[in-house]
Amino acid sequence: MGYIRLFRRVRIAPGLTMNLTKSGPSLSLGVPGAHVTVGRSGVRRTVGIPGTGVFYTSHDGWHSGIHTAQAFHDAAPESGNYEAGCFWTESGNGSRTAVWRNDDPMLGEYKIYVYFGHPSAGRLATDAPFTVVTDAGSTTLHFDFSRGAGEWHLLGSFHNPRYVKMTNAADGAVIADAMKFVRASVE
Repeated sequence: MGYIRLFRRVRIAPGLTMNLTKSGPSLSLGVPGAHVTVGRSGVRRTVGIPGTGVFYTSHDGWHSGIHTAQAFHDAAPESGNYEAGCFWTESGNGSRTAVWRNDDPMLGEYKIYVYFGHPSAGRLATDAPFTVVTDAGSTTLHFDFSRGAGEWHLLGSFHNPRYVKMTNAADGAVIADAMKFVRASVE
């Protein structure tokens, strides 16, 4: 099955780019490791350590959290990932992990969503394990990466979530792209 995707990044000046996607244009201003993107969906701020897969993104009221992807491959920007920050790794024994968390405590009820693009990673996992850790314990959910690329998917609602962890203990390649925590209620 094929798909058509529009993504084009145009350098306007040093540190200033225009991003053109099917969801509309946006402008990014910054340097490697720190930039601000302004587009139709709002303002997104990202800081990180270039080349490591460790970064923090905040976006008008929700946070993708600190994202750590150990021993993952970088996906090409044109692979439909969220804000050009996507990683993937082969299936394995669970030793490769990606973690999303927020520096600030998330108190109350949160809806947690996952987003992934279309990286050239071979056969994608249909049972990727995502573990949501809360004050009360943990819940592991299995996610199918072979369906719904380029869309947000609800993992579920959780009370006082601490972090989300995904491993490569799956039947195919797993993708570490964007995660958002949306506050449903406040304590």
